[in-house]
Amino acid sequence: EIGLSRRFAYNLGKACGVPIDPSIVDSHVSMLFPGHRISLKLPDDEENALADILPVITDGSKLFKEKHNRVPVIFIDGADILANQNLGLYKSFIEWAKKCANEDSLQIVLVSSDSHVLKTLDQKSFKSRLDDLIEIGDVTRDQAVNKLMIGKFKMDPQLATILYDNLGGRLS
Repeated sequence: EIGLSRRFAYNLGKACGVPIDPSIVDSHVSMLFPGHRISLKLPDDEENALADILPVITDGSKLFKEKHNRVPVIFIDGADILANQNLGLYKSFIEWAKKCANEDSLQIVLVSSDSHVLKTLDQKSFKSRLDDLIEIGDVTRDQAVNKLMIGKFKMDPQLATILYDNLGGRLS
């Protein structure tokens, strides 16, 4: 869930299991071998921090796919907050998401209460990678899960239930 864009790369890395905060082991190893680090030290600039985090997540998602024979999915809740606070960072993230989609290594699901953020993207390039856009207003669980996600969009019932339980009755 996006709170502030200034911690986006850090929070994304932590959510994906990237070792960012140095541990006691990391401190000792780096003292003995100065060129070796177990954890990733992120720069203060968000664009550069994101550039450091994304390859690590990409490598992890490829390993996940090899091990589990399915593509991992990352849900970004509050994508409109990131787009409104730091449009450049948002666009960089979207470019990475498109690359992952092309490689079939990772799926990114953007959750937003404000669907206008899609208008900030290169529509031709974006729409070629966009799955069916699903927008759910304030509706009941039965309407969202059974009638729309399962009935209309033929989603897996377990996935539809998980989506609703985690995101509530409104999503784009």
